[in-house]
Amino acid sequence: MLTCMDVNLNFAGSKIRIVITTNSPNVCEEIRNVIESGRMGFSSLLKIVEAHGGCLIGSEKPLEITTKDNAVKVVAEPTSIFISMYWGTVVDKVREVCKGS
Repeated sequence: MLTCMDVNLNFAGSKIRIVITTNSPNVCEEIRNVIESGRMGFSSLLKIVEAHGGCLIGSEKPLEITTKDNAVKVVAEPTSIFISMYWGTVVDKVREVCKGS
């Protein structure tokens, strides 16, 4: 797996650190295209995960999400006390997406 990106995203007014690793440069390029189009957000990351066959949650804190085809791994962790207080909500949203896939 290669590190595609390591960024801080704004979610509900707070920052979440996101590290994305992929199994190929092509998948990384797909993710970078989403970012460059200005559509990058937590929901965009979930759409990418869904596009790769759904997802599995490895842990909740940090939140580790792996696509079922093992093409993408997303590790997300809160970087502020505020978002830490609501981290359960973030995990629940991801769990819903993974459950439906």
